[in-house]
Amino acid sequence: MESSDQLHITISWLEAYNGGNVVNEWNIYWDQGTGVWALSDPATVTYPDMTYTKTGLEAGVFYKFKVSAVNDIGESELSAESPSIIAALVPL
Repeated sequence: MESSDQLHITISWLEAYNGGNVVNEWNIYWDQGTGVWALSDPATVTYPDMTYTKTGLEAGVFYKFKVSAVNDIGESELSAESPSIIAALVPL
């Protein structure tokens, strides 16, 4: 039996106008309350999926997320940041 508890946050988003260019994937960025945005690991979600689960978080810490779209032209600007989300123990 593996661990019965895991700290994770799942986010989802809606696709914005893509300028007529097909989205290939999404990059996920996160901030642990420091004001420094880091590319998540794993960093990408393959289109058309628009959900991401960040694991290995610290209980009681607030996290924020931003998303960018990636297509053949390059990476879009980052989205607006999510509201702060607090990590909590969740039974598996």
